[in-house]
Amino acid sequence: GTYLWGEQSLRPTYSPVVPMAYAVRAVGAACWMRVLLLLVWALAAWSDLENSVEVLHTRELTCGACRYIFEEVDEWVKNEEVGRISKKKAKKWLRKNLHSERVCNRKRFTDKMGIGKGYGKYSSKLVEDAVAFARGSGYGHKDKTELERVADGTHEELWRDRTVGAHAANACEKWMEGLLPWLRKSSRTC
Repeated sequence: GTYLWGEQSLRPTYSPVVPMAYAVRAVGAACWMRVLLLLVWALAAWSDLENSVEVLHTRELTCGACRYIFEEVDEWVKNEEVGRISKKKAKKWLRKNLHSERVCNRKRFTDKMGIGKGYGKYSSKLVEDAVAFARGSGYGHKDKTELERVADGTHEELWRDRTVGAHAANACEKWMEGLLPWLRKSSRTC
């Protein structure tokens, strides 16, 4: 019963490509519950994607999250000078470089992230590190407790939110899931 799992670990060590029937046969009856728990975990992860988009929408952070996610793509395009190459090569570059593993890298979405309050026509902004952003913007210059309030999430203009990174990462995966088929289809028409 330990072909796919070690004696001490509940984490699967097999490739997700293995068909489910093979996995069930390999683990045997003693590990059937582990397989069911793995399936429940996979379904919960899929529903987390849906829930994260909804959470960002209800908190009015959809635009801020989108801007944060695709700001890096803009930087890649500028640094690689994609605007200077032909349309055909640009589409090829996008097809090769614009994938969810790179765009939605979990290292960009940490619990240090924060939210900057939006004003008027400007939507809220997500920042990679709320305290570092506040320090660089001059917060805490006169009031030394201001950076502490940003860090504990009580500042009125900029605050650290430990959950927004996870929601933005899940939304990124969901948005890329919808974007990639369009990109593949449109890149073949050149």
